[in-house]
Amino acid sequence: MVVHPLVAAGMSVLQVGSTGAITMWVRSQIRRDWRALTLIALSVAIAGGFAMTAGIGARRAASTWDQFLTRTNMPDVAKEVLSSESGAALAELRSREGVTSAVRMSYMSVGLEGAEPTGAFVGRDPGFGTEIYRPVVVSGRAADPTRADEFTINPVMAESAGLRPGERVIIVSPDDVVHQPATMVGITVGAFDTGVNGGTQGMLLTPAFGAKWFAAYFAALPATTQAAYRDALLAQVAAPHTTAQLLGEQYVGGTDLAGDDVTAALGAEGTAYTVLAVVAALGTLIAIGQVVSRRVRRRAVQAPTLAAMGLAVGALLVPVVAYLASPLTGRGLVAQVDPNRAHVTDTLVMAGGTVAGFIVLVGVAVAAAWRAYARPGHESARTRANLMLPGPAGMFGGRVAAGWVGRSDRAAARAHVALSTLAVASVTATLVWSGAAGHAVATPARYGATWDAAVIPAADGPDDLDSVKIIDDAQARLTAHPGIGSVLGRGVAGMVETDSERIEVLQIDRAAGSWWPPLLAGRVPENPYEITVGSRVLDTGVRLGDQVVIGGGSFTVVGEHVASTWSNGDFGETVATTGNAVAQSDLDVPTAVMWVGLGHDASLEQLATIVGDAVEVRGATEVQPSQVTNLAGIGRLDELLLLVCVLLAFATLANGIVIATKPRQRDHATMRALGAAPSAVAGSVLWHTTIVTAIGGVVGVSLGVIAGAMAWRHTAHTALIGGALHRPGVVVFVVLTMLFAMGLLVAGAAGAGAVRRSRARLSIE
Repeated sequence: MVVHPLVAAGMSVLQVGSTGAITMWVRSQIRRDWRALTLIALSVAIAGGFAMTAGIGARRAASTWDQFLTRTNMPDVAKEVLSSESGAALAELRSREGVTSAVRMSYMSVGLEGAEPTGAFVGRDPGFGTEIYRPVVVSGRAADPTRADEFTINPVMAESAGLRPGERVIIVSPDDVVHQPATMVGITVGAFDTGVNGGTQGMLLTPAFGAKWFAAYFAALPATTQAAYRDALLAQVAAPHTTAQLLGEQYVGGTDLAGDDVTAALGAEGTAYTVLAVVAALGTLIAIGQVVSRRVRRRAVQAPTLAAMGLAVGALLVPVVAYLASPLTGRGLVAQVDPNRAHVTDTLVMAGGTVAGFIVLVGVAVAAAWRAYARPGHESARTRANLMLPGPAGMFGGRVAAGWVGRSDRAAARAHVALSTLAVASVTATLVWSGAAGHAVATPARYGATWDAAVIPAADGPDDLDSVKIIDDAQARLTAHPGIGSVLGRGVAGMVETDSERIEVLQIDRAAGSWWPPLLAGRVPENPYEITVGSRVLDTGVRLGDQVVIGGGSFTVVGEHVASTWSNGDFGETVATTGNAVAQSDLDVPTAVMWVGLGHDASLEQLATIVGDAVEVRGATEVQPSQVTNLAGIGRLDELLLLVCVLLAFATLANGIVIATKPRQRDHATMRALGAAPSAVAGSVLWHTTIVTAIGGVVGVSLGVIAGAMAWRHTAHTALIGGALHRPGVVVFVVLTMLFAMGLLVAGAAGAGAVRRSRARLSIE
């Protein structure tokens, strides 16, 4: 009668009849196979812990943003209106049926005394900061909305200014219009700190501050600025039909104020976490499967015991490793959006993941043991059949790589090649994406800044001078010092009203220089009736060659560009046209701009000294758009993913070669007995490794480049930057070189082991 090994193990336990005997039996099992048990336990603990942590990160990346918007009371609808008309517009909005609350929010150019203005969002009406837009407190406390001498700042400003909750400072504005001693009571994070303003310093001022100072601040602004100054109306709406009606009246969804900029980066971070979890889980299954199957071939009856003991110990250690690896989920953009890292849901996910993973892995191990027990003649067929005649090492290694003995060997060989190819593809894809993303974040040209510095009129400069005249004077001073830099281009940037939105227009004076925003498609305009547009304009259905109406004029779209923003325009929603600095009255909030290329060894400080105090000099990296800032905030998860993929690739290749080599001990001994040199045995392992790595290299690198390119182009399109890869040839060379070195290392170690075992077996027989 054939008895299943699990049943046999149970019967043996029942027959023992004493705890001491059971303990002795367990100890004997551990002493006999402690290496395999240790490998199984560590594989489950380490890879399972990483998989669980990455799974938690993926869950948080997928859900945190929506939870964050809910917790911060983001408005349902929002709209920008002229500040001079905002009072009447607010009253009309509050009178609508279904509107539960509505407030005004303004942006004030203020900062700390003795430092450059950082800008601040200020509530104009009670309810801002509580009923609508209540940021998450990172440290300290929220400001009292009824006090004008309390405020909070975002983490970026806290790090750069070195402020701590409770410190007393003075808030000032240009020309010292606002001069308010105040206490920084807390560090907070809201949607306005992560979206359009992601990566920039910011302050949040109370409605009491706005009631006390905004009127005086507004009255001190130049007349042209007052005419274009805008407030944001924010409202919570209970009735769906009211929401639909407001959206039809050029309101926008409140979450759209920042959501689009953050969602793209969170999506990329969530994908990285998901891939990391899958790779770690795959690594766990590979390690467990290889260790268990190696023991199954030797002792099928012992396999369930071995697997159960190793998996039990490893499963107990998984939460420990997951806890040690938990800082991984606090290093990306997720942690910036949701600084509260402790979640009950994460604990439940960890507990559920441990139980589910344990059940799955035990099932895999038991299935492998069952299959091995059902085929008792499997081992003898592997080691004693098809004895080979002496032949070239390459032929022997090639036949081992192809799995010549039987169906099981062929399946194992194909699985090894497939897993190695998948591992190489994952390494290549990660390198392709990571290289392109790192280059995009670090290279201003990828987001429109092909110049070294931009010169614009200073915010606190003379009000009686035309901004174009200020730039003219600065240009004259610069051209008198050719060693400092050259004028690449100049123009006027401002906002233009359309039927449905406001877009930013760059009116570039081609006569003053050759600069034009980098083009992704099309060509540079050749006359004032042609324009290039940003990617978001094309997303609305506009195509190259179409006629569009902007500011009452008709233009032909001849190209797609990537350009930095200057006048509060959304990144990607820009239009660039030629012109000799057309009248500023045609633009809303116009700003004269001069783009400069620095000379050899010249610095921004030298340029600022030459052009004078009436202008402000900005380096190219100082105007990084929020999408790029958020992309950089992923937290180098791509490098962690690359490390895990490399380890998986090495483990897959090495374990596969070892598993295929060890059962060949009799064949190797036979070769030695027939006169083959030790180098022939080692050479067969080298040929085996070469075939596997060659297939994995050719197929895996090709698939990896395709997958990485597709992933990066999707990311770049979402971030509105150039989608070109960064040195893919270098990536291919690095991967192939690394694979070659890895193959030599594995073949050398496995070949030396095969020679040693063949010598020992030959002496025994």
